[in-house]
Amino acid sequence: MNGAFQTALINPNVIIDPFQVLVSANKAIHSQRNNRLITKTVHTEIIYGLSPSKNIYKLTEAETTGCSPLDAIVSRIASKEIVTV
Repeated sequence: MNGAFQTALINPNVIIDPFQVLVSANKAIHSQRNNRLITKTVHTEIIYGLSPSKNIYKLTEAETTGCSPLDAIVSRIASKEIVTV
């Protein structure tokens, strides 16, 4: 391990309830297990699941207002291999 973590950084302004992140993460894991990811990684799949549009790289008005660059929700998915190391 080189000290880098694979995570999804989520803007807290677009999250109404933490359950949204849980549902998106669950769907992303399910898609990964079935080899049906729309994006390249499971972490970007979480962001895709929370996005109101198909373009996860284009920020909406809600995502650009009232938030500093230091505000974020961090989502990390650990597998059995990571936990046992």
